[in-house]
Amino acid sequence: DASMTQGEVQYAFSMLDDKLFIVTGLSHRLVSIDTKGTLMLASRDDNMSGIFGQAEFKFADDFKMVLASRWDRSTLHPNQFSPKAAFVWSPAGGHTLRATYNQAFQSPNYSELYLRVKHPLKTVIYYGNPSLIPEKITGYEIGYTGVFQNSIFLTVDGYYNQLKNFVTD
Repeated sequence: DASMTQGEVQYAFSMLDDKLFIVTGLSHRLVSIDTKGTLMLASRDDNMSGIFGQAEFKFADDFKMVLASRWDRSTLHPNQFSPKAAFVWSPAGGHTLRATYNQAFQSPNYSELYLRVKHPLKTVIYYGNPSLIPEKITGYEIGYTGVFQNSIFLTVDGYYNQLKNFVTD
């Protein structure tokens, strides 16, 4: 048995003659899981909350900077802060170049944390690990997007990610 309830609220506004565009908001999720002892020993009732914001500032019609951040708290993992920064240059209509830096996280899922399954043919029991901590991802990206003759869309992206505390089944 499982249920999930989620809500999010956002607010957006512009300032400084539309040179500054801001989006802010918050989200909350409630999760309840009970496998009746088949996959997890105990039922789980968890909640997660996040507060986020993003600001886009236009230095000129063809150049802008984007700054964003998010703070997450949860009963499943320690508090997390995720920042992002990007520079976007539009040298001609329909063409943009961007460079981005960001940090993010991925929390282990319920099976990675709490799974308990007995093998049907062997005397082996598979366990999750409730001591796992979230993966940390630091990303660097560059990209180009172009529209040609209003009919061809081209995008080329390159990225480099560094992962810490990698979790996998």
